[in-house]
Amino acid sequence: MQVTLSRNGNTLTAQLHGRLEGLSSIDFQQTIESEMDPDDTGLILDMHDMSYLGSAGLRVLAILSKRTGDAGVKFALCAPQQTVKRVIGMSGFDKMISIFGTQEEANAAVSA
Repeated sequence: MQVTLSRNGNTLTAQLHGRLEGLSSIDFQQTIESEMDPDDTGLILDMHDMSYLGSAGLRVLAILSKRTGDAGVKFALCAPQQTVKRVIGMSGFDKMISIFGTQEEANAAVSA
């Protein structure tokens, strides 16, 4: 798993490349938590280049959803590939995390 981080105002965007599973999920969570700024109002995970989402990755999504919600930070996913989107849907996470087709749509939603 590789992560590319960028900022748009008070929104942190993480572009995920590869597989989010096992040990990579722990590293990913630590990266996001260390890069979040106290003034951040949005977190977007761009899943366009993510090929696999395992149970450990789902756990990280749940943790990030809870922590961002508790902090008043808007959390969104964007552009998941069909296989990743299916896993998110089967887990029911699509009911608790906003998912957008593009990064632009996600940016507009978390900036509103």
